[in-house]
Amino acid sequence: MIYNFSIQEISKSRIYSINIESPEHYILGHLTSYDWTSQKIKKLIESIKLTRDSSEEYRWQNEDLLIVSNKHGVFFIDLISMRGNTIKEKQDLDLNHDTFIQFLEAFEKFVSKK
Repeated sequence: MIYNFSIQEISKSRIYSINIESPEHYILGHLTSYDWTSQKIKKLIESIKLTRDSSEEYRWQNEDLLIVSNKHGVFFIDLISMRGNTIKEKQDLDLNHDTFIQFLEAFEKFVSKK
């Protein structure tokens, strides 16, 4: 997976952007937002870790993306593409826990330095 992080300053808002270069992982760019904090990312990481060996499921959602984590992996659903459609949810990307956690840890490190 090829990605980088950047910050866009718009008016008085700071937007944390996730730029995805590998087309199959485009959906991770939907995590771009103005309200990321190191603490929010750490909470997401911990919640994902808890589902690795559990029968529990964890769901996280913003207006563009739904993330579902369970013992089988982490699944991503593009909510933007579903707007106006009557089609049921379909998975747009599947990752194993460790791959997504590594991505989030890199993002958390970026956010905490800024």
